[in-house]
Formats: sequence, C-alpha cells, structure tokens
Amino acid sequence: MASCGGSTNPAKDNSISSETEEKKNEKPVEMTFEEALDYQSGDRKAVIVEGYVQLSVISNFTATTQSVNLYGHRNQTTGKYIYTNMPIGNGKNQMKQLPKEYHPSDVIMMDKSGKKIGANQRVRLHGELYAIESYSKKKDYTIYLEVTGIEYVDEVKEDYAKMDLPTLDEKGAKSDKNYDKAFKIEGKLEVPMFVLIDNETTVDIITANNEKISLKVVTGNGDSQIEELKENWTEANVKIRNTNGQLISKNKKVTVYGTLGMDGLHVEQIVQ
Repeated sequence: MASCGGSTNPAKDNSISSETEEKKNEKPVEMTFEEALDYQSGDRKAVIVEGYVQLSVISNFTATTQSVNLYGHRNQTTGKYIYTNMPIGNGKNQMKQLPKEYHPSDVIMMDKSGKKIGANQRVRLHGELYAIESYSKKKDYTIYLEVTGIEYVDEVKEDYAKMDLPTLDEKGAKSDKNYDKAFKIEGKLEVPMFVLIDNETTVDIITANNEKISLKVVTGNGDSQIEELKENWTEANVKIRNTNGQLISKNKKVTVYGTLGMDGLHVEQIVQ
C-alpha cells in the first residue's frame, strides 16, 4: 500500500472558512455508523461517530491531513465505509503521517488524552460529515468525515449470530450483486498450498455441500485472525483464532461472518 500526495477534499466549495460562526460552534450529533452512512447532504454536519480505521491501497495526504477508511466492524476491510481525513502530526487528536510504503502497524493515532490507538481498534471520532453524490449514479453517495477530535473507546464485542445474516454459497460468491453485502458461511477451514499473504491471508472454507469458497482473513495475532505464514510453512504453522482469541481446532466446523468482495468473503468474525 502506498501513500500519495494530493488533495483529499474534492469539495472545495464546502470549505469550513465559508461557514458562519454559529455553524462552526454547533453541538455535535452522536450518530451510529449506519446513520452516518445514510447521510445525504453536502452541508457539513458536526458529528461524533464510532468505527474502525483501516488503510486503503492508496492513502492520500496533504500538508495537514491523511486519508483513511472508517468501517463499522472490527476486522472489516471491504464494503461501505466513510472516507476519513485525519489531521496529521505527533500531538493529541492527530495521526502520525504514514510513510510512502505503509502497513497497518504504521497507523498511530493519539487521542485527546494522549492515548495511542492503532488500526482495527474501536475509536470515537469527532468531525464534520458531508456527502457527495455520484455523477454517474443518482442516490449513490460517498460519505466524508473531516476529523477534529479522536477518542479511545473500549472494544464492543458484536454477536453476529443475532444479525440473522444470509448464508453464502459458491454461486452467490461469484455474483457481483452480492458485493459489499454481509453473509455467513458454515464449514471447515483449510489453507491452500499456494496462498496469498499480505494484510489479509487467503483461506478456503469447505461447506457441507463440498463447495469451496475463498476467504480473506486478517493477518495478525488477534481474534478472528490468522498468524502470518512464513516461507516454507507447513500445516503445523497454521494458527487461526476464533472470536474469543482461542486457536481453532483443525477439521472442526466453524461459522464465519463477513462482507463479500470481488476476491472472496472478507472475514470479520470466526465462531467455533
């Protein structure tokens, strides 16, 4: 992934400098992540919203801001997100500027009290929210957040079983109509012989109908993640953790929950 200089704000006409003092000082509205995604106005609105900062393939930066993606769920790396411009610097309510070639571990945010926060950690952001409608598709909006404040918050453990998500099959995984939608799959996990390893690792799940569906599991040592596989790895090196952080027993059924992308289901939670 690469950091690229240039404007991160395509809506210059929405500049804060053109707003009245009353607008600047309006009391922020607390929104859920879903409510923020549904915002459909070019008018800037002072908000507070919680989510998880993740990096895109290319992160734009200016002299004062760095762009990141804000998602609604831990381990989420695809689907709908808020395009977020973070103030850069080494002080409170700022994010350290990313190097030219970066990794999620390079994300270092400092909250209002000086506490460090990294990528894929729950965070409460204060800022100004606005939306820009697509030129090519009506009622399709990109949501932007200009961050003014950062707060650390405790992790919220989500119960995906209560979301009543549809089950994804092999045919559905190949349909572009399902991209960016959430699904669940039940089956057994296996790592293919030739595996793609980056910020996510390719894993297959074999269902009861003997269908094979490709998964993207976040590479790491946390819950619902897979430890990085080194060169010349063997099956003994494969360590995948469930939502409680426990190592998954091999050849036992799991339920995975996540968001479908072009390259497979991007896993957010693994339950065994």
